[in-house]
Amino acid sequence: MTTHRQLRAWVRLSLCRSVGPRTWNQWLVELQQVGLTLEDFFDLPDYEARRLLTNHPQIAHALRHVAPSQYKLDEIMKRLACDKIRLVPITDLHYPVRLLHDLAFDAPPFLYVIGNLVHLRSPTIALVGTRYPSPQGQETAHAYGAALARRGIHVVSGHARGIDTAAHQGALVAGGSTTLVLPCGIFAFRLSPSLERLATTKNILVLSQFSPDATVGREMPVLRNTTIASLADGLVVIESRLRGGSAHAFRQARHLRKPLWTVIYRDPIPLSASGNHSLIAAGAQAIRSGELGAEQCAGAMADGLRHSRRHRLPRPAWPPPTSPGQCELF
Repeated sequence: MTTHRQLRAWVRLSLCRSVGPRTWNQWLVELQQVGLTLEDFFDLPDYEARRLLTNHPQIAHALRHVAPSQYKLDEIMKRLACDKIRLVPITDLHYPVRLLHDLAFDAPPFLYVIGNLVHLRSPTIALVGTRYPSPQGQETAHAYGAALARRGIHVVSGHARGIDTAAHQGALVAGGSTTLVLPCGIFAFRLSPSLERLATTKNILVLSQFSPDATVGREMPVLRNTTIASLADGLVVIESRLRGGSAHAFRQARHLRKPLWTVIYRDPIPLSASGNHSLIAAGAQAIRSGELGAEQCAGAMADGLRHSRRHRLPRPAWPPPTSPGQCELF
């Protein structure tokens, strides 16, 4: 169980937003190698702390100039307790196995969560798509969310308007569970009105890899999409243009060699799905649109995941022995 001292140290780290995951994770491993925990480091005298930061000027600058005041740290700690928000560091046994396995040193060093991480131990599929879908795309996202949930598949998406929200809603309407991966800090989270009457503390998991008080920045949706692709055993693109967040999530999932599906629509193809056919050439399996298509295709998708060992991955040792790194966009 995380102590108050440990939690305070990790919250302090999370508020230094100028440092990326790989830099933090490599430094955390160095601390471990000299027998120090993060909370031990923050208790060191200044001269010893500076010595351990000699090869990490970026971290040294962040801790000296970007680190929060004691007052701000106290206020954030109080709010986390009040809102029942949990911080899960990368060294924690409850940290999602898939993130460690797929991203290694590029995995988020901490996660802020509301809900139960046990959902992510189930077979999981990510449903992604545009914020501005066609009516047919909206219906299809809802239908696949529901059809997969009825077959025991956990649904992950990004809680954006459009396809994401429809997928979350479909999963909950069918009595399933869903994870909402945020592109912002968890303090900015406001549950979509369409999900309010369906959501309980047992059927949703809210997850953010950013500082709790962070607002959406330029790179944050991209990082969020990488996390969505990594948390799932497979990924479905409902509607996507040639570029954008859904296409990026697809590329990340392809890089990780996960099963990929994309919905194919009959003519006239919605403009918001103009990129879907190109995903077939890039390795996705075609699936049908609408409620009937979801019922016909979801069973085979679910069976395929259950026969896969991906959702039963053993927890890698920390630190991971190798680091695949982020994929390049093609």
